[in-house]
Amino acid sequence: MSVNEPQSTGSIEPRMYITGLIAALAASILAGIVLHLTGWIGAVATLYNLSGEVMGWVLVLVHGMFAGVVFVGIVLPIVGTYRDIVAQSEELIGPIPTAGLIGALFGLVLWIFLVIAVPVWAGFYLGADMDLPYLNLPALLALLVFGALLGGSYPVIDDLLT
Repeated sequence: MSVNEPQSTGSIEPRMYITGLIAALAASILAGIVLHLTGWIGAVATLYNLSGEVMGWVLVLVHGMFAGVVFVGIVLPIVGTYRDIVAQSEELIGPIPTAGLIGALFGLVLWIFLVIAVPVWAGFYLGADMDLPYLNLPALLALLVFGALLGGSYPVIDDLLT
């Protein structure tokens, strides 16, 4: 299975969402470990006016599952439109590293979104005053790890499910 397969079939099959959710769960756990080790897991809960590391973990897992659905529903079809470039990369470095790079780029895009969304959300929902952009390096690391594992494990999990 290649990450650009959705374009070849013309539609996204339910199995692809299951694959994405499984990959996202694994990736969320690893991203949560990064946030936990850097002392930022509780900050995730704070964004919802909640407290504690347990709530931070729950929110990281929930957000990760949502991101897994976005990856399958939006990112994979976009990648499929560039299947010639993806095929060249897969020839050069292999399908799993290529998928991991695509996932890491997805993680970077998520972080860029959060750089703006977190301060806006915190101001609106919490009344907090945060710097815009909010450049949080532990979040960048966590999202790069999340994306790389999400993308890199997707073809492996898909092969196991078929």
